Amino acid sequence: MAKPKVPGIPLSPTRLAAVSLILLGLLLPARLLLGALRGTLSSALQQDLLLGALLFKLGLMLLGGAWLVLDRVWGCQRKKEEGRRMKEEEGKSLPSSSFILHPLLLALMLLVSLGLRLYQLDSGLWHDEVITYVNYVSMPLGEIVSTYRDQNQHFLFSILARMAIDTFGAGGWALRLPAVLFGVGSIWALYLFAAQVTGRTEALLSAALLAFSYQHVWFSQNARGYSGLLFWALLASWAFVKAQRRADKRYWLLYSVFCALGVYTHMSMLFMMLGHSASYALDAVRDPNGRQLKRHADFAISLGLTGLFIFQLHALVLPQILYHGNEVSTVPAWKNPLWALYEFAAALRISFSNGLVIAAGLAVFALGAWDLVKRKRAVIDFLLIPCVATAAVVVATGHHLWPRFFFFAFGFMCVVAVRGIFRAVSTTVSLSGIPARTTPFLQVAACLLLIVFSALSIPHAYVPKQDFLGALNFVESQIAPGDAVATVGLAGFTYEKLYRKSWPAVQTLAQLDAIRANSPRTWLVYTFPPEVRAVYPEIMSSVDRDFQTVRVFPGSVGSGNVFVCRAPSSGEAVVAGWTNR
Repeated sequence: MAKPKVPGIPLSPTRLAAVSLILLGLLLPARLLLGALRGTLSSALQQDLLLGALLFKLGLMLLGGAWLVLDRVWGCQRKKEEGRRMKEEEGKSLPSSSFILHPLLLALMLLVSLGLRLYQLDSGLWHDEVITYVNYVSMPLGEIVSTYRDQNQHFLFSILARMAIDTFGAGGWALRLPAVLFGVGSIWALYLFAAQVTGRTEALLSAALLAFSYQHVWFSQNARGYSGLLFWALLASWAFVKAQRRADKRYWLLYSVFCALGVYTHMSMLFMMLGHSASYALDAVRDPNGRQLKRHADFAISLGLTGLFIFQLHALVLPQILYHGNEVSTVPAWKNPLWALYEFAAALRISFSNGLVIAAGLAVFALGAWDLVKRKRAVIDFLLIPCVATAAVVVATGHHLWPRFFFFAFGFMCVVAVRGIFRAVSTTVSLSGIPARTTPFLQVAACLLLIVFSALSIPHAYVPKQDFLGALNFVESQIAPGDAVATVGLAGFTYEKLYRKSWPAVQTLAQLDAIRANSPRTWLVYTFPPEVRAVYPEIMSSVDRDFQTVRVFPGSVGSGNVFVCRAPSSGEAVVAGWTNR
């Protein structure tokens, strides 16, 4: 006699995992979680950490519940989609020779790019890298994931950098290794994205333009999260395009994961998500009948899932972000959009030193943008909307408008540039009477010429970003017994926290005068002159009046030269404008 069936929902592995998350969120003691991460709780952060732990527990329960709902909503259609994909695979022909050649060329490009980014990776750190290491990466992993002091905390980068240092030992190259890997990965990610919106040849050339650019090498050797932000922005854009084209929920899930990891790397990823959402909305408005209601629901579910992922990743530090996350802007010049444009133009001059070349390049870029607006508007949406939103929010909040905030758009700019060259060449061929069959060859040749021209600027990326170490060695080789050495401004943090020097960091003119009164000669080291003039105007006036600039150590960071000055003894006279480089 057959046993009667027991009604209920079968507990599949995915549902079991979801239920486990809910139970973990309910039963895990907050203090036990924090003890495992940090050991003894700091009294200053105890309330914030406990609230963060409670939010983390809540996030686990929300994720578990969402997992159960998604398994019910999306799981019932999984078999139909798998059957459709199998039919699509059966209908595909064998790969063409170009389909095989492009991945081989891409692999070779990635290997060369890795070598370019590993070269001289162990050079001295600049100010922001020092802050990243001292304030975050130097801590144990449990403290890294539960600490937020300022906007220099790029969580995923800090975690990976800590793991690299634990594996390979402390050093600048280990600290920068995650940036290198993200940078090389972003070249691959750009190829994936561009192949969806242009063609494989344009995608390969766009990736090459990114790979052999001074700016990308520079950021790939910068121990911050910006190359990671570019990587996640491109991957999320690829998944976004694939999800719309294939109506495949797997890509919406990937989109949610990539966006959440992007935000965990750098908050600016939120602006990239805004660009995706705005592009989706514009398409829906312009073609209201072209999308099914189910696709709208899938996108909305993906956004909700992304929000849950972001909440979970940041739950432990959310109280710290809300209460302690405001940055004080101290330099008016750095908040001026014109200053950001000037720095952007300076970077262009490094890659393309000739003004006529820059002007021609901008014209070709505009041509590519116009062509993509008509054919593949999503690329322009992903480029312009996040950049405009970033600038608007940063200016409105009075934050320093760093050009690096827009680095996430660099990949899309490469796609536009290559499309502009393709369009310019095809137009020239059609107007000049050159045989049309030569167009593909000339298009590729023109792009390769641009890539070679860009690659010539790569050696500039190996100039020290900020030569604190060179200035330190110089001062220690020049000081005489009884001489005093002091710092002013941001330079003091690096010399005290990283190099463990006991040089006093003066904050008032009286402090500087007291040091000079007790020493035959006084050496002063500073960097970022706009910051020193804005925050310490009296000290800077004294430097201009009473000190000689003995040597300037150039750096590739904007305004990042390190200045070594000396106030002469009473028997010496100040020689105005004297600099020994």
